[in-house]
Amino acid sequence: MPPSSGNRPILVVDDDAKIVRLVKTYLERDGFTVVTAGDGPAALEAIARHQPRLAVLDLMLPEMDGLAVIRALRSQALATPVLVLSARGGLADRIRGLEDGADDYLPKPFSPAELMLRVKSIIRRTEADQPAREASADESTSDANLDQAELTHGDLVVDPARY
Repeated sequence: MPPSSGNRPILVVDDDAKIVRLVKTYLERDGFTVVTAGDGPAALEAIARHQPRLAVLDLMLPEMDGLAVIRALRSQALATPVLVLSARGGLADRIRGLEDGADDYLPKPFSPAELMLRVKSIIRRTEADQPAREASADESTSDANLDQAELTHGDLVVDPARY
């Protein structure tokens, strides 16, 4: 069972130690727990191990670039939200990142205040969807029980087995 979202860290993936330190400092100031990775394979390993609330991901990484990391996540049907933070800030790069499955894209150089707003926005949006997904999972489980009992309301009787 995954840890509760409040205990799950944010993953920062960049091969530039200064960027990692800056992003980590701002996230921790706002009370987030942070884990870091310096390349694509380490990012995938950290995602599998920590199940982060969000990955802040650079595109230009050694061994496996950020777009390959995003594609690997999405091919495995992992719903980890991804905020791309990259020096590749041209329109074509931003479009490609979003098409490949990023949830948001912030070009470098960036404002730490804007980064924090985008992080909070993604978390608010994705974690607000979680109760709805859990409720629909509960409904599908209870739908299986409909075959076993008639539903009665006043004079109305519904027999799910016979429609």
